[in-house]
Amino acid sequence: MAVQVRFSFQEAKGLTSRPNEGKMKLAMPFLHAIVLLVLAGGIQCSPVKGNFSFLINQDLEVRRVYTAIESTAVFNCTANDLTANVTLNRTDSQLRQEKITRNGAVFTIHRITRHDAGHYLCVAKRKDGQVITRKILLYIDSRTPSVTVDPHRNRRVLHGSPLKYVCEGNMGTLTWFKDGVELPTDSLPGVSVFSSHGPNGILEKDLVILQADFAHSGRYRCLLTLKGFTSFQYVEVSVKAPEPASITSVTPHSIFVNDTDSGPDVELDCRVSGFPPPKITWTKDGKEIKKCYKSHPCEKIQRYILTSHNGLIIRKKNLSLDDQGVYRCEAENAFGRAFKEIVVDLPSPPVLDKLKGREKTVKWYAGQKKSIVFSCHATRGAPRLRFKWFIAFGSTKMFVSSKNNFYKGCFTQRDGAKSSILETPGKDASSCFTTRLQVKCSVENDYGKDEVVYTLLEISSPSNARD
Repeated sequence: MAVQVRFSFQEAKGLTSRPNEGKMKLAMPFLHAIVLLVLAGGIQCSPVKGNFSFLINQDLEVRRVYTAIESTAVFNCTANDLTANVTLNRTDSQLRQEKITRNGAVFTIHRITRHDAGHYLCVAKRKDGQVITRKILLYIDSRTPSVTVDPHRNRRVLHGSPLKYVCEGNMGTLTWFKDGVELPTDSLPGVSVFSSHGPNGILEKDLVILQADFAHSGRYRCLLTLKGFTSFQYVEVSVKAPEPASITSVTPHSIFVNDTDSGPDVELDCRVSGFPPPKITWTKDGKEIKKCYKSHPCEKIQRYILTSHNGLIIRKKNLSLDDQGVYRCEAENAFGRAFKEIVVDLPSPPVLDKLKGREKTVKWYAGQKKSIVFSCHATRGAPRLRFKWFIAFGSTKMFVSSKNNFYKGCFTQRDGAKSSILETPGKDASSCFTTRLQVKCSVENDYGKDEVVYTLLEISSPSNARD
């Protein structure tokens, strides 16, 4: 014997508000109906021959089915004695007889509403007066059928790599589609669909691709259907070929930052491309900069902030000479590596490299064919540096510009951003250097000046040049 509670479904129309979810055909919310059959009751008179009982197991039975408001609920109160008089009552409120029809011991409640939830009682009475009862709890929990996809985001996938999406629904039937074609299908090899059940009765439909191919690019849709109700969610998949990391940037290789706290912060651009997406690293003078992204709490205390486009912001407030240096953006993925260096200068007087003191000695000898080179290098200084060379004979201490007509043809000067070279031609320079002389390198900008002096010492032979 079994007490049956059956629910039917009716079709109606409605829709969801989310852009990637399908339309719902339903006039009113679906309800989750839990029918609890409590096998308790009493015998009201002395027993007679035979066991008088309902057609259900002698254990607690819980059935979970889904119904909609305005549908019907059917209670089967049939006993094993078909001559018994069977009635259906409510123990917690008055039974609305106008909503109920019966067929023998089967009772149907029409047009289900929330008010129909509650405790019901099947009562069967034999002609000899023996009575049995069975309690039934109809509990209606409003729960809308729903479908989710995890991860719920569009994905770019490397050609040949695996891909998996999990579709979950709390009821109904789940089906995967790609561009309108139901999956799996022979026309799209390499795509598998697996069904399973998760916790709490959740339905799962896994979409699995072991090796993504370009043909697997497209829109994938997981559809939930349930007796006239439909809902879906979709994701876009793009399968891409590998692309080595590369950098494009509009920031010059060298920039100058003025020393005022006003104005916008300094932003160094580093536009990166490549697939898989490259890992980005910023360094300053070879030391990695700690990652702190814009709008994060660390932004309030860090000097260097990373932007969403991989750029680097240098805070203008309290800018110091410690902030100048060589900044390097490096991008790397499994297929290549690229970098760009940007020199940031702040206002500062020039400082020349004087590792060997302010004066340096250069030896030469009469008849020397090899060029004599004087090198002058600034370790610091911004903005633009201006280099000048001067020549002074003997003890006169009076320096004359190397561009003076007296030295015409004796020297050539080549300047860089931070250095300058004064060089004699590759011929006998005796006509230019007739006695002991000094060569001075002078560098200046709007913030200061520095200089270094070379002494040119004439020797008698090449062997003495090594002394």
